[in-house]
Amino acid sequence: MNKAQSWVYHRALARPGLILLANNAAWLILEKIIKILLALTVGAWMARNLGPDDYGQLAYALTFIILFQGVANLSADGFVVRDLSRHPKNSEKILGSVFLLRLITGILCWVISVISIYFFSPTDKKSFILILILGSSLVFQSAETVDLWLQSQSKNKLTAKAKIFAYIIANTVRIILLLLNAPLWTFATIASTEVFFTAIALRIAYKSSPTIQRWKFDKKITLKLIQQTWPLIISGFFGAIYLRVDQILIKEILGNHALGIYAAAIQISQVGNIIPVVLATSLGPMISKLRTTDPVLYEKRIVLIFRIFFYTGLFISLLISVFSKLLIILLYGESYVDAIPILR
Repeated sequence: MNKAQSWVYHRALARPGLILLANNAAWLILEKIIKILLALTVGAWMARNLGPDDYGQLAYALTFIILFQGVANLSADGFVVRDLSRHPKNSEKILGSVFLLRLITGILCWVISVISIYFFSPTDKKSFILILILGSSLVFQSAETVDLWLQSQSKNKLTAKAKIFAYIIANTVRIILLLLNAPLWTFATIASTEVFFTAIALRIAYKSSPTIQRWKFDKKITLKLIQQTWPLIISGFFGAIYLRVDQILIKEILGNHALGIYAAAIQISQVGNIIPVVLATSLGPMISKLRTTDPVLYEKRIVLIFRIFFYTGLFISLLISVFSKLLIILLYGESYVDAIPILR
């Protein structure tokens, strides 16, 4: 072992939290990489197989459901992870209250999304069926409350393993459907059940470690959570509209074909989201604790994190812009060539 390796080794031993952080970050990065690779391979294959028209139809339905996701999960992840880290004795009440509230809002959002598309596009029966199927994911995601507890315990490794397992299962089914030339609605079904697979895998991960055996509903915690999150729910909903309204307008004005082309470009551009999501998820609980123990160091760490966000995002966006033509042709084929200037 040379001097540099020895220095790193002894520094790591002196700071066990650093080892845990690095391990969590590594697993989260692996999970995000696998997710992106599957989206850019199996997802691109699905786009090729469906063609821009059907792919655009599916993208429209997914976009419509995404508008309700922030409401269904209460936009409460940050608050819940923070409270679980700060008040571990109340974990069973926090988790039970969040789960029940998410389950109720998920069902309501599913119903509202189906009613909304019926009145928004009464003649578009295909979109109605797709949204009816995809909307079930709003209910399934309530089970992902388990993930918040794992995050609060810095057990992101278990979360990552569970999600990787779910991605592999869901995409294996997608490949089978592609080989069978299955109809469009089956791909909507697997997109919805992927959330269900993730919930099951997270539940298994939760049970595999020392856990709270029984969750409890607490009215006081529920009311406090609603009080804390309602501004975020409203802003998140309108933020989702702001970010996704382009796809809805493209479909309504230019049609499914144009949206399919646009959605292909958007899929690749989302690669740049990996680093910010990984860092935010992995560092969240530790940064939250640091705010109360060392405010000065907390501010320094926040500044450092945002610098990393900026420079990595800039680097990835430049790479995508330079290789946009190669990426579109290689992944999606000639039928999506119009996506090149959009991605660029």
